[in-house]
Amino acid sequence: MSGFQTDIAGPYIISNPADNRDYSLDWSANLGPSETIQTSVWSVPAPLSAGSSTINGAVTTQWISGGSPEAVYVISNTITTNQGRTFDRSFRLIVRLGI
Repeated sequence: MSGFQTDIAGPYIISNPADNRDYSLDWSANLGPSETIQTSVWSVPAPLSAGSSTINGAVTTQWISGGSPEAVYVISNTITTNQGRTFDRSFRLIVRLGI
């Protein structure tokens, strides 16, 4: 995960409710030499808005916007590989005004 901070509860990133930005996860450490990501499913809770998502090699990306100020949302990404393996990662999206 790039651009994320970590605390005792795990990875998080801070966002402004006006932001519309992409969040990417790098799965290369989980993939074998000839393994590729076949599907990527993101869980983005309301009132956040999920835009487009992509798979680029070992990196999955989801565009996310919105949210209520001072709210914390858990975003999850589940991938399935061409070898039938499934991996899941989550991070917290903390929405704050004035950042």
